[in-house]
Amino acid sequence: MNKFRVFTLSFLKKKPPKMNLFERIEVWRHLENEIHIYICFKNLETNLYYVQMMNFANKKTTEETKKYQLNLSYELFIEDKPPKVSKGYTSITEAIEEYDKSFFQVKKKNIY
Repeated sequence: MNKFRVFTLSFLKKKPPKMNLFERIEVWRHLENEIHIYICFKNLETNLYYVQMMNFANKKTTEETKKYQLNLSYELFIEDKPPKVSKGYTSITEAIEEYDKSFFQVKKKNIY
């Protein structure tokens, strides 16, 4: 009984781990024949926004593709928390604009 008490007290002396709480937000952009779905996160401690990824969808998007996209967002979050992937922004629109700039610039470079 005494050993248990010592363990409990030493456990209580430790600082609780950092919370690292994020809110997942989907932002949809409607285009002519498709939508862009931005998977964003808000750090609840710093109130900064991050764009993790963007998915494309249209009328032909299958359930299998939707499940894959969702699972991919989970995997990416587990592997790299949002601050590790991109710079945080004070507004979600600013985060999306910056993501688009970098994404479409990389896409352009890979096409040509």
